[in-house]
Amino acid sequence: MRRHRELSEWADVPNIGMKRAVTFSDAMGLVDFCTSEDYFVIYLTEAELIAGTSYRKKLQAFNEFHKDQTIVVTVWNILTSKQFSQLQDFVVDNDLRLFLMPIGSQRELPLLLDHMVRQALTNQHNLSKTLQAKEEKLMEGVGVSLLRFVELIPGVGKKKARTLLETYGNLSKLLNAPKSSLIAAVGRQTADNIYDFLGKPKALQEINVLPDNI
Repeated sequence: MRRHRELSEWADVPNIGMKRAVTFSDAMGLVDFCTSEDYFVIYLTEAELIAGTSYRKKLQAFNEFHKDQTIVVTVWNILTSKQFSQLQDFVVDNDLRLFLMPIGSQRELPLLLDHMVRQALTNQHNLSKTLQAKEEKLMEGVGVSLLRFVELIPGVGKKKARTLLETYGNLSKLLNAPKSSLIAAVGRQTADNIYDFLGKPKALQEINVLPDNI
């Protein structure tokens, strides 16, 4: 998690670095915290919220140049209730693409940031698992197509086709395999059949309809 502003400005925020390792950066512009690659956090102190004018220019400027998910966190209590309502109206009236997140006190800020980081890590993990599952499904389909193609070779059959796939892994390696290697894997007669079959136009047509990545 990265954060902007000088360390002294966060001295009154308890345990700001307790939950996560914090990296300081002076290149974050108007952003106070970056909890992931997609989420930014702008924190308005009670003083900023009550003052009202300075944060309005800040939020408008940020909204103009950033299209990422941005959360504005500020303290909502008895003292700032009126100002928080004004902040809500300001965001709505100016059509700002910002999410408001009220907290009871500054003590809740580290907990909120930690939750956001954990949620981002969970989302990344789930996305990675989804992509992996899709890749495995695709490769499973490729394996079936390749197996069926190898079974077309006269004298190969399912058993020897599986032996060939286990030995060479993909069609490219099978096509480039020396004949002595094929003989060792499936016998001389089948090796001769493979060489004869792969040299025929029909076999080349079959190869062309297979997926590109096998």
